[in-house]
Amino acid sequence: MPPPGRRAPVTVRRVWNRLERALHRKVLQLMMSALAATSIGASGAVAATHWVGPWAGGFFPFFFIIPIFWILVIGLIIFVATRRRRAYWRGHGPYGSWAASSNAESTLAERYAQGDIDEVEYRKRLEVLRANRPGPGPR
Repeated sequence: MPPPGRRAPVTVRRVWNRLERALHRKVLQLMMSALAATSIGASGAVAATHWVGPWAGGFFPFFFIIPIFWILVIGLIIFVATRRRRAYWRGHGPYGSWAASSNAESTLAERYAQGDIDEVEYRKRLEVLRANRPGPGPR
């Protein structure tokens, strides 16, 4: 105990105790106000709420934007995949270019039209070309 008329020396323990008591009081006040607001809201009266920040309006716009975004991303992936697959099969498939057989047939038809080959030879060569055509057979 300090002598009469003098203040007690300030110690860390005293400061800590004061802060702890103030903090406990503040927490108790917050808990009581939350309890009061909850009980008022539960009893049917409208509790005053204060929305602040970027989520003040709630999740509303993102509720529609996020699914639309993912639908567009998946659609883009499907579009690119099918487009690449069609380009692959169009002229660069595993059986080579299909245009090569039609070019050979047109060349054969030109030679027949010019009279370089007769009809029997034209039919025989055309049959060989169509039998050895790369890719799937006739449907």
